[in-house]
Amino acid sequence: MKPVTTAHTAASGSARTVRLPVLADPVGLGQARLRRRRRFRAAVLAGVWLLMIAHVTHWAVTGRSVAPFVLSDAMKTLELGQVNPGFLLFAAALLVTLVCGRFLCGWACHMGALQDLCAWMLGKAGVRPRMFRARLLGYVPLFLAVYMFIWPTAKRVALLPALERLWPAGAAYLGPVQPFPGWSTKFMTTELWSGLPSAAVAIPFLLLCGFATVYFLGARGLCRYGCPYGGFFLPVEQIAVGRVVVNADLCDGCGRCTAACTAGVRVLEETRAYGMVVDRNCMRSLDCVAACPQEALRLGVARPAIMKNASAGADLPPKVRYDLSTRAELAILAVFVLGLAATRGLYGVIPLLMSVTISVLSAFVLWRAWTLPTTRDARFVGVELKRAGRWRPGGIAFVALAAAVGVLLAHSAAVRSAQCWGGVLDGRVSTTREQAFGVDPSGVRDEDRATARRALWWYTVAAPVGAGGVALLPTPQTEPRMAWLALVAGEYRRAEQLLRCAAGRFPDNDTLTGELARVILLRDDVRSALETLRAACADNRPRGESRRLLGWLLLNTGDPAGAAAQFERVMRDGGNDPQTLELLHIAQEMAAESARK
Repeated sequence: MKPVTTAHTAASGSARTVRLPVLADPVGLGQARLRRRRRFRAAVLAGVWLLMIAHVTHWAVTGRSVAPFVLSDAMKTLELGQVNPGFLLFAAALLVTLVCGRFLCGWACHMGALQDLCAWMLGKAGVRPRMFRARLLGYVPLFLAVYMFIWPTAKRVALLPALERLWPAGAAYLGPVQPFPGWSTKFMTTELWSGLPSAAVAIPFLLLCGFATVYFLGARGLCRYGCPYGGFFLPVEQIAVGRVVVNADLCDGCGRCTAACTAGVRVLEETRAYGMVVDRNCMRSLDCVAACPQEALRLGVARPAIMKNASAGADLPPKVRYDLSTRAELAILAVFVLGLAATRGLYGVIPLLMSVTISVLSAFVLWRAWTLPTTRDARFVGVELKRAGRWRPGGIAFVALAAAVGVLLAHSAAVRSAQCWGGVLDGRVSTTREQAFGVDPSGVRDEDRATARRALWWYTVAAPVGAGGVALLPTPQTEPRMAWLALVAGEYRRAEQLLRCAAGRFPDNDTLTGELARVILLRDDVRSALETLRAACADNRPRGESRRLLGWLLLNTGDPAGAAAQFERVMRDGGNDPQTLELLHIAQEMAAESARK
């Protein structure tokens, strides 16, 4: 059999050819089996997506279904004691990984299916991305796993109690945590989509996790650098007994197993040294097993990788050649941390995992562009960036992309910084609600007014361009806080404007409508307050606070019958408190007296 030479271009930009010990398969048995195995696995992964679609369809039709099978819901079990399908699925995944290794990552992960689909589509277009190898970014999944699943419980159970005894100021900085409420279950729900992203977030997220991560980071790039669940699966995999093992008598060293592995595992070298695959990134896709023309590989039972030593006299697999120097590793990690801090929760829409994906991709693109000026020849995913020191159109386009990424990251960091400073100053305002609305005769302190104006200025910087800020989009969650600060500062017109915007964004928030009416009353505009409350209460939703305030205004403007109707509606909606009951009796008596007259 004739050796096959495969050319790879290094990510650093210097072109080199690496000879892999891959021999041709003249009969084609391995390739045929590999195609069949990949089709079968694609069908299984497509079935996972069909089950998800069927789940959502069942909920949409019936209005009630099984709660989401989302692994991140395991956080609710650890923090709130709420046992849900997501927690059970996570526990089952860990048990399967403990026995079989990362089998579910290769055969049942919907995000893995998305990456495989995107890799296949890119391959059909002639695009063959190269796997990016970094040391420090590889610890991102572990960091995410600790942050999402261990840190909240550790903070509640151990850290905060210790700080409260030793350093009360530090405990106050971390903030109070919700006490553990006890164990409960939630297996059915009427709000299947609650807590999940909207289509405006989900579609860009899927594109980033699919095409972008595969194109820039290689196949299963998200699994390597952005999956928080992999932070648990990676160490558990090392003690699994289900492993890809080799029959050394059948292996002829053709290397087709290594060439077939989309996870970048050096299958041939590891099986020669250990008799099995020990790499923790093995997804158990079994492509290597199918590709072996001699059928020397199989999925079997063997000693866990953590306990396995190399065979006597065997050559150890070559160490992984990373794409970055130590200095570049630190730099790219710093860019990742900056990107995560700048984009997580940005504009109130970017969730943690999307922020991680954006940050990893941004770090790679910026690093890659940084290396180009000092590189003589460079290619990336088949596109020539530089030749003999001269820039090619592809290189100019790549640098332009990196510049755009850098500008957007810097802009996002500026917006988040302004929001953070505004939040810090906002937390220093100690004015009570009674003082702000003039119920408490002590009024608002001058110091609080000054602090509120400064906080409002920072929040305004983080507002959209049309609202006097520099942001690209509004952050809906800050508008109520800005309205409150404007009220404390005595800027009633601005507080009213901000509350109108917030009430329009959150029409179900009855408190915002009530606060808006009270701010209008501070300007002695009873008519506008009545119009606002009537418009809000016309939608037939249970609005206890707005209806109670509307009834009080009607009672004081000579319409006791209308006031009684509002108080009765509050009572029907469950607002059976003594104050509402007393106001209802007063309104009924005044209405009866008015009728007698």
